[in-house]
Parts: sequence; structure tokens; C-alpha cells
Amino acid sequence: MFAAELAKARCLKNELAKCKFEYTNLEAMAIEAEQLHAGTLSTMEAMYMSRVSSFEDGLTSMVVASRTSF
Repeated sequence: MFAAELAKARCLKNELAKCKFEYTNLEAMAIEAEQLHAGTLSTMEAMYMSRVSSFEDGLTSMVVASRTSF
């Protein structure tokens, strides 16, 4: 009986170690995903701001050109 309980305890201990390892891997993946998400948002924001700036420059040029032609 004692041997069976010891084997079951060893099995549960191994299962717990495996779960802890998988949890640690999931945490690392979550951190990496958050960093990638933040990087993607930063890149998208920079592209958006660049486009807005270009559009604003274009509109300003058009307004100045239309004022000088009158």
C-alpha cells in the first residue's frame, strides 16, 4: 500500500512540476505578446502621424498657393 501511495505522490509531483513549467512558458509568451503588441501600436502610430503630417503639409501648400494666385 505504501509503495502505491508513494508512486502516486511521485506522479502528482511530476505533474505539478510540468504544470509549473508550462505556466512559466505561458507567462513568457504573454510578456512577449504584450511587447510585440506595444511595438506594433507604436509603429502604427508613427506611420499615422507621418501621414497626417504629410496631409497637413499638402493642405498648407495648397492654401498658400491659392492665396498667392489671387
